[in-house]
Amino acid sequence: LEAARSAAAVLGKPLVVEEFGLAREGEQLTPSSGTASRDAYYRWVCNTSVALPAAGVNFWAWGGEGRPGSAEAAASALVPSAELVGDPPHERPGWYSVYDVDKATHAAIAECAARFALPPPAAARATAPPPPPL
Repeated sequence: LEAARSAAAVLGKPLVVEEFGLAREGEQLTPSSGTASRDAYYRWVCNTSVALPAAGVNFWAWGGEGRPGSAEAAASALVPSAELVGDPPHERPGWYSVYDVDKATHAAIAECAARFALPPPAAARATAPPPPPL
């Protein structure tokens, strides 16, 4: 990451750390399998990227409500899956997928996004109406 930061600085371009991911615990594909190692990895990438500093990050990949198709499709990248879960054709469907039920991973992503969020310009803050009550 430091080499990428240096290259971006030389080019005068922002650095975005992208397409990082990690398989679920035990390289399982089901939503019920654990994500603790992946969540820790996402937090490490975020912390490191903030410290560089990078302009942002982009994890890989959102699977949402999609799930790997048949057991045969889930076991091999060579068998097409009925569901698109964010993984390219050469990877097992669901390999790096962040599912809609991965609440701990969602929290890690939200924490990271908040660290990269920019406050609105002062002029916009002064003229913006207050948010509605919750």
